[in-house]
Amino acid sequence: MTRRDSSGKSIDTPVSTARETLLESCDRLGESTGQVVFMRPMPPREPRERYLVVLSSSSPVSELELNERLNTLTTIASDVSLTIEAIAAGIFAGKSGAWGGSYVSW
Repeated sequence: MTRRDSSGKSIDTPVSTARETLLESCDRLGESTGQVVFMRPMPPREPRERYLVVLSSSSPVSELELNERLNTLTTIASDVSLTIEAIAAGIFAGKSGAWGGSYVSW
């Protein structure tokens, strides 16, 4: 998986030795127990009006500033992804640097 910043540029990051070792041990999980391990997809869920949103930025936003921006923010968008993007843009408006994020139905 390629990591990207808010402008879409690829971010090259070295994989740590500890992470590489962890990934290797996960690959051997089925071998060590003698069992075959299969990934099971989660059953589909009904769409909900709740979402978990994770945002990150190279420019910090203080808790006071975040609350102020969220309290004064009004957005109207045609779908969930555009609404969440508008909220994030409102939070980071006027900040220098890059930001990015992701969301999932909760």
